[in-house]
Amino acid sequence: MEEIKYFKAFIRVVKSLSNERSGDGFFGSSLFGAENIVEERFIESKDKKGVLDFLLNKYPQFFPNNKIYTRETKDQAQFFYVVIFELYPHEVSEHKQDWKCSNCQQEYSSKYLHKPVIKYYDENLYFCNNDICDIEFKKQYYSQNEIPDDKKYINTNICYIYKITEKGSGKCYIGKTLNAPFFRWWNHLTHSGSPFGIYFRQSNLSNWTFEVVEILEMNTDSEVFEIESKYIKLYDSIDNGFNTLISKKTI
Repeated sequence: MEEIKYFKAFIRVVKSLSNERSGDGFFGSSLFGAENIVEERFIESKDKKGVLDFLLNKYPQFFPNNKIYTRETKDQAQFFYVVIFELYPHEVSEHKQDWKCSNCQQEYSSKYLHKPVIKYYDENLYFCNNDICDIEFKKQYYSQNEIPDDKKYINTNICYIYKITEKGSGKCYIGKTLNAPFFRWWNHLTHSGSPFGIYFRQSNLSNWTFEVVEILEMNTDSEVFEIESKYIKLYDSIDNGFNTLISKKTI
């Protein structure tokens, strides 16, 4: 029994025609600088000839006289040609993985054909390929909690315990971050949906002071938890401040 392989194939318009039609919105997305008018991203076949037969049967309108070109030539009768790639192992593996949107619960049968959007704040959350699901999820999920650190700015060797204080009332918020502190403070100011974040954005920035109260060499999450909790209790930032709960055991 012959082994079944997996391919992706693209029907492309020849470059001269592509240049003439550029900008009119007729042709599809480009790949490697060429214009694709048809994309078949998953084809099962024993070889590339089987892929060509599949394309000829499904899209005969692109191949007059049943002739398929596999590269661009100088033949004036040629308008389209086909390129074929065998899928990488990771693409085949992703095709077999189903997933569900963390916001709308829409189910998808393939991570390869329907690639989920993964946001920096949690790599275990999957979203539909739009901005709506991510935004709606953050509004609900982080309405009482701070969004985690942005992993793009993490220094894995250092953790900062910081304090944001309202000048007039003396009330404060205690937090921890693996980011450079000003990135974290910007996160509070722009993205946070927690009660503190909402209050913070509605006030004047000049009403607040920002400081790092301790810099920790990273050892264990439990040690960071213990030290952050110490400062939350020291400054009474739950009953007389902006923290809503004692520190969690992970960062």
